[in-house]
Amino acid sequence: MTVKFRELAYTRPNTGAVIGGIRRAKEELQNASDWEGARAALETFYQETEAFRSMCQISEIRFTQNVRDPFYEKENAFLGKASPKVEEAAHDFYSALLACPYAARIDREYGPMLLKKLRYRKTGGGEAITELLQEENRLMARFQAINGASRIAFQGRILPAEQLYPYKGARDRETRKEAYRAEGAYFLQYRERLEDIFDKLVKNRNAQARALGFRDYSELSLIRMNRMGYGLKEIAYYREQVKKYWVPAVKEIKRMQKERLGLSQWKGYDNLLYFPDHNPAPRGDSKAILAACNTMFHGLSQETGEFFDFLVDRDMFDLDSRDGKAPGGYCGSVDSMRSPFIFSNFNGTTRDVDVLIHESGHAFAAYEAYKNKIVAECREPSAEACETHSTAMEMLTMPYHHLFFGEDADRYDLFLMERTLTYLPGGCSGDEFLTVVHQNPDMTSEERHALWRRLRETYEPHFADFDDIPLYGAGQEWLTDPQLFLCPFYLVDYGMARNVSLQLFLLQQREPETAWRKYLKFLSFGGTKSFMEAVREIGMELPFEGETVRHVIEPMLDWVKKQNKKCAPIPIG
Repeated sequence: MTVKFRELAYTRPNTGAVIGGIRRAKEELQNASDWEGARAALETFYQETEAFRSMCQISEIRFTQNVRDPFYEKENAFLGKASPKVEEAAHDFYSALLACPYAARIDREYGPMLLKKLRYRKTGGGEAITELLQEENRLMARFQAINGASRIAFQGRILPAEQLYPYKGARDRETRKEAYRAEGAYFLQYRERLEDIFDKLVKNRNAQARALGFRDYSELSLIRMNRMGYGLKEIAYYREQVKKYWVPAVKEIKRMQKERLGLSQWKGYDNLLYFPDHNPAPRGDSKAILAACNTMFHGLSQETGEFFDFLVDRDMFDLDSRDGKAPGGYCGSVDSMRSPFIFSNFNGTTRDVDVLIHESGHAFAAYEAYKNKIVAECREPSAEACETHSTAMEMLTMPYHHLFFGEDADRYDLFLMERTLTYLPGGCSGDEFLTVVHQNPDMTSEERHALWRRLRETYEPHFADFDDIPLYGAGQEWLTDPQLFLCPFYLVDYGMARNVSLQLFLLQQREPETAWRKYLKFLSFGGTKSFMEAVREIGMELPFEGETVRHVIEPMLDWVKKQNKKCAPIPIG
């Protein structure tokens, strides 16, 4: 009988026993007289770490399902202290693995990327930063406690931040403004605490970097983000290309949106309304959307149909928003089940479909990696490749979007692409912000806010003017962004992924079967190839080379202009 996630037992790991098991595996590896002995030691290590990691995964998912659950709040705090100690022991095992005389056999049986990744990561961890990692985990938990437990007064109701989203895209402009004002006022009361958490995270991460021999965390982030073959110079070049080619295109897209809405003056709180009569909205509740997903994935390919059945059978979804649930959406995994888990907060808007299809791209990649028995270190590629899995899934499923939106499918497709294209400069803005902040860690909070405002005006002028709305009007809304606190330097990966995904989309317009085969091939690599290797393997252009940015945005702007004509707003009244 198939075990469902909600039935899965959680037991607090015995940290000492786990570390002891890893150390014994290390001794067995060092004392192995032949390959069979070395392989047995490696398998012992995988058994120990998978069991520990699975409990961490279960605890983290269940905590996000209810951040007010005292049991999993306590377990997450415990695991936040325990994980760095286990990582330290694992780091020692990896050092022994790199020193063992069986590299050729490891490459042949586990894939050459395993040792390649371990050599690369070796300089990014170790005993020297264990206490700093523990402190980092505590600081991130403090941020989650504030961000995830929001209760915002709005129109006589108390809502979590996620449930304000529909009102931010309301037809009535005052309602939109009121929704942003309510959210800004709520988080403003936590501003100093959030500033303090961020400041301590910056200093903590820089201390980690210095302890490992790096100048600051922007350098260490290359290893933490598994960027292989390129670095800060290439990312800076990519950001400049975005400023040169992408930002002007977004200005044109926002001009068209402003014209559709009939506005004489654009404000930041107008961003989420795309049509004056109504934004596209999915038909039905979460059950109806899952049913549409089922039809879509079975129509898309045999592989995606089998993948979706697998998740449904194990009930690996938590989709509906509710009080106490952490905001946002993500794809998690439970290694002991060999299964991904999809988390979201449905609120009756396009985000219900956006997030479900996006996270399904991540989940499909994880499912294939488990199915192909890729070792844990190589199941997941670097972040820009992961985000290609998900954003390409959003675009390549366009022929099925009518299942969710009916006659509004054309509007949804225009919305999807406008959102995709206009988001990209924001990822560059966040990346430049984090780079400057970590290279100048003694900046005051006011200096950080001023830097954020300058970068907003450079990359996202359409999001810079919020009148006098608390937090937003002062350019302080970044304090509520989980990516900046929890996943530093991840933001730029969304943009690089979109560059590759949009290349696949443009190919789909001409050769749909070829585009899908290339996507499946890219996804099948898991983490056995670097982002650069995988992109080149399927014949796409890398975002940070030549004029790839221009090659992508110019035809996409043409596509948006044509789609815009198809989606003329319905006259009101």
